[in-house]
Amino acid sequence: MPDWDLLDAKNTSKSKAELKAELEMLRSNLGFAQKHIQVRDGIIEGAHAQLVIQNLHQKRLHETLHTKEKKKSSRQSRLFAGWKGCHLTRDEFMMAVDEVEQTKEDEENARSACKKAAKDRKSAKEANEEKWQDMLKEHDG
Repeated sequence: MPDWDLLDAKNTSKSKAELKAELEMLRSNLGFAQKHIQVRDGIIEGAHAQLVIQNLHQKRLHETLHTKEKKKSSRQSRLFAGWKGCHLTRDEFMMAVDEVEQTKEDEENARSACKKAAKDRKSAKEANEEKWQDMLKEHDG
């Protein structure tokens, strides 16, 4: 441990040898203080690293718990609502099958429309970039 009593030293007249001895004591105590600070900083850094790892683990557990609690119902589970027996040739069942197929088709159409819109945006952006490059060439030329 550093000798903290050196901080309370009075400014009395001292000989050169006494000043050298005091300087050496101050240097050694400053070295001790520096080592303490380095150790403390290492401990703090380790604690922060541990908190980061715990946070990542907690987020992963939360995601896992959330996905288990909020499972998406499949389309087929809607066909057998209530898990009761039903005739697969009944009109209600056939309408439910048609509804599921129509939903699949609608989702596919929506995905393809979204892809087309993204492609159109990308081509428009590339066209604008090309026009911009042409304007820059005309301006510099």
